[in-house]
Amino acid sequence: MGSTVPLAESGQPLLGTLQEISDQHRFLDAWTVSAALWSPATDVKQLTGEELVFAGRLAMRLGGYRLVTQPSREGTPEKIF
Repeated sequence: MGSTVPLAESGQPLLGTLQEISDQHRFLDAWTVSAALWSPATDVKQLTGEELVFAGRLAMRLGGYRLVTQPSREGTPEKIF
């Protein structure tokens, strides 16, 4: 089992590549390239603001509001980002 590398550790070139793919409206391709980075092993507290904004925008493009929220115990969505 390989380890995942968050965007913060992989450097700006990957984020730039993902942004270029996204700029071409190829959101599923951007997700495919970055999918391994969004596993439970990724510590989102270590990501930069730019990386979090990109992740949130990509999630909104792919699945809307439900991907950037999670249900709380009371049933009210809590924002993840």
